[in-house]
Amino acid sequence: MPVILFCGSEVNPLVRNLIKGYNAEELVIVSGTVHDFMLSGLRVFYESDSVILAASNIGGSLSSDARYACWRLMGRLGVSASPPVPEEMVAFSLFRMGVTSKGADTISSFISLCDALKLDFTVIPLTDDIPSIHVKSDGREMRLLEFLISSKEVKKVDGVKVDGDFKPLKQSLSYIKNSESILIAPNDPVSILPIERNAEVCGALKACEGEVTLVLLPVTPKVEAVLSCLGIDSSPLGLARLFEGLTDRIILDQSLSKARKDIASSIGVEVLLADLSPSALQSCVPKVILESFPLRRKKSTAVKDVVKGITKMMKLEKGEKEN
Repeated sequence: MPVILFCGSEVNPLVRNLIKGYNAEELVIVSGTVHDFMLSGLRVFYESDSVILAASNIGGSLSSDARYACWRLMGRLGVSASPPVPEEMVAFSLFRMGVTSKGADTISSFISLCDALKLDFTVIPLTDDIPSIHVKSDGREMRLLEFLISSKEVKKVDGVKVDGDFKPLKQSLSYIKNSESILIAPNDPVSILPIERNAEVCGALKACEGEVTLVLLPVTPKVEAVLSCLGIDSSPLGLARLFEGLTDRIILDQSLSKARKDIASSIGVEVLLADLSPSALQSCVPKVILESFPLRRKKSTAVKDVVKGITKMMKLEKGEKEN
């Protein structure tokens, strides 16, 4: 059973590509909850549901106006939430509320939702709790989620408050401990801070039966500003040290090749390189990641690629004949 440990303000291209293009019948995605929030008493599992939404097409026929109708109506009633909550996430939350009202636990409600959507994989939260990270910038304090998704350019981060305490769910820890392979794939090293600082999660990662691979995606200026305010070194070595003792392998962007030897010698883990740019990850999953975290490609995706390749060759041959 492979496990992806995910957290972030959006589903990054790597995770999106893995869940859409590869067979993942036994895959379990354990999501963080630092970006979760309450919408007038309704729990929005923002990180978990972002993954579920990315894999399902339940709201494919909704227009852009209809997709946020409930959120807009709540705003008229004086209930605000940021970011906007799409109808699909409201439906997911109501579905789980119905399941738990009959005595089921949180994990069971997520499994029931994934089954109802006929997903190939299962998504579950790491905890019922909502650890918080607040950022003060330009004289205003906001949740980390709002800060990260804002289109406003950040000039300076004046303060960061991290309340990372949470109690992991026993079933989530069990999935991590018993996994044959774990891929830690956070959007950024700030969102995952509560997770990598939690003693029970760290213990589960260390006790994992399989190998643990960490993918360190390139850091954005916003994330770098938050790390700097927290006094955390944002260099590849500094970020790798956050996970010291928790991973067997680290995959860096190929532009950071100079840091490879330093990390390997300082932390004692295997360090591999790959093109981790968003454009590259959108088109394919790097070979080194698939070798570390083996998933089989879906036949439909493979056939489409073959057809594209043949079509391209035919166009090239046609062009040569015309010339």
